[in-house]
Amino acid sequence: MLSSETVIWLRRGAIAAAVSALGWAFLDDDERRVDPFAGADGALRQAASEYARLRTQEDWPGLYELVDPMERARVPWATFLPAFSHGALRVDALSVTSQSIDPAARRAKVEFLLDAHLVPERLPATFRQGLRISDTSKLRRQEPLLIDWVWRDGQWYFRLDRELVTGRTATGQSVAPLTMQQDE
Repeated sequence: MLSSETVIWLRRGAIAAAVSALGWAFLDDDERRVDPFAGADGALRQAASEYARLRTQEDWPGLYELVDPMERARVPWATFLPAFSHGALRVDALSVTSQSIDPAARRAKVEFLLDAHLVPERLPATFRQGLRISDTSKLRRQEPLLIDWVWRDGQWYFRLDRELVTGRTATGQSVAPLTMQQDE
């Protein structure tokens, strides 16, 4: 038989446990201190798959939504659209081959296998003028494509090419904006 002291101690413990459990049930995720980076690996796979789908469908508004918000602030839609949407490089297939995450930096790299071909008639007229293609098989490219990603507000976003964001090459040279000229 249990002593009255033990019974009181057990009741207090049970009451404390019940109150604790009840309070826990009413806490939201932030109060429970859930790691917001939990599940980032699966979320990256999903974001990379979405990127591949949007890119092969040439869904430029959808792709722009996947751009790092910090970069969207520096690269407005009016700059993004002509840089991507001219369609001179038609992506036939894009599949993830590997991904790596740096949890401390909340950054990742995703490598895709790019299967694409150049569509000369979609190039600006100034580029087409000097283009001589004797072997059309050289228009096809199958190669790795590495894209950097950043985790912000519980979501993965891809990072644009430095040249587009900064307007300069790695050597500091100014990048002239790609202008689409109509054939005369």
